[in-house]
Parts: sequence; C-alpha cells; structure tokens
Amino acid sequence: LGRIESEKGADYLLRSIHFILPDIRASLRIVMAGTGSMMDYCKMLASQMQERFPMVSFEFPGWLEGDAKIKALQQASVFAMPSIWPEPLGMAPLEAMSMGVPVAGFNRGGFCEYVKNGENGYLAPEPVSPEGLAKAINACLLNRDVQKRLGLCAMGTSKQFSVISHVLQLTQLFHGVLIQNKTSPQST
Repeated sequence: LGRIESEKGADYLLRSIHFILPDIRASLRIVMAGTGSMMDYCKMLASQMQERFPMVSFEFPGWLEGDAKIKALQQASVFAMPSIWPEPLGMAPLEAMSMGVPVAGFNRGGFCEYVKNGENGYLAPEPVSPEGLAKAINACLLNRDVQKRLGLCAMGTSKQFSVISHVLQLTQLFHGVLIQNKTSPQST
C-alpha cells in the first residue's frame, strides 16, 4: 500500500519469493497496491517470478482507498513492509496491524520502533536482503496459531498509535508542563 519507488523496496519483496518456504509459496498471493516509478520494473519482476513459481499470483490494483483497502487488508495473512530507507513512521503497516495483520519488514526507521519480533510481526535480519525479508515473512506465516497470535498483538500495538491514544498522551504532556510551570519559581 503506497508508493512503488526504489526506496520502498518492492523489488526486495518480489525477489524474496525464491526464499519463501515451499509450503507457504504454494498458496502465495502478492498484492502490490499503489503506483510509482518502479511499477513497470516490479511488473516485469513479477512476470519472471510467475514463470519460475506458477503457483504464486500477483496483483497490481493501483491505489486502494476506503472499502477496497479495508477488504485487501482483511484478506491479508501478512503485511510486508520492505522499505529500505529510514521511513519515519509508516502508516500502511499500522493500518494493517489495526486489522489484525502481522507485519514483516526491514529494521529501518520508525517502523522498527513498533514491530517487535515474535510479538506482532518480524523484522528481517541484517543486512537488508531478499533472503532476510523471506525469513521474516516465513516466521509470520509459520502456522495459523502463530499468525493469529501475532495478529492479535498487532491489533493491540495499533491502538497505541490511534488518534485517541495520541490526543490522550498529548493532553497528559501538556497538563504536566502546565503544572510544572505553575509550581516553578518565576525567573526575573
């Protein structure tokens, strides 16, 4: 879900298919929603992967919004966040987590602050590689029990980043500052 640009690592996701466990790969469906300068390259890579692994299906629906995005996330077993740059936060993984979808990705940027290995998803080991991403995806899809447990924890994590939670945290912070200013002696 998002821009399909080089820094977003979509090509890493497509090249990781070689390293996905055969049992998982047998029913793998990859949906790359969004657009960007890497779209044609990713479609070409997907075509190559399709030739090698005909059981894997690929979809490039373009931007998804509203009900279409919700439906795609409800159908997902894992959300891959292959971003290779230090993205500050990443809203798409949080949206997936809010739907109970575990997340797999690289240990980059703000993303790694809320994805915890074995709790709500898995971060790929260093260095950044398709093999590492596949390890994280395989771990998320190990079995239905693991996937369900990760998904439940993912929902809990996403609530920490909700608008309501954010407003409550800001309110507490501002209240603390106001109290501190009232009790501190004024400088002259």
